[in-house]
Amino acid sequence: MQSTLWTLRQRIERLTAPAGPFRVVDAETGRSPVPVDGCRFDTRRRARTAVGLARAYRNALREYDPRTPRYSLVVERDGTVRAVATPRHEREGSL
Repeated sequence: MQSTLWTLRQRIERLTAPAGPFRVVDAETGRSPVPVDGCRFDTRRRARTAVGLARAYRNALREYDPRTPRYSLVVERDGTVRAVATPRHEREGSL
């Protein structure tokens, strides 16, 4: 059986398009954290799906290392950031 982290990374990879105009970034820094670092998406819908998968990945990673940084992930199109709704459990800081 594959690990949760591996499975989530594979799902994100299947959504990517090398020349896509959309990225998933941290709203504060504009950087893309693992597992979406370097990933581009051809549609906003795919990028939003990647946001959810990246959040799940980072939550799973936090089970191994509670010090894993938290990010406010948003979709960016060629330098223009659009917020993606943050799940309630992330806003309240619980897992």
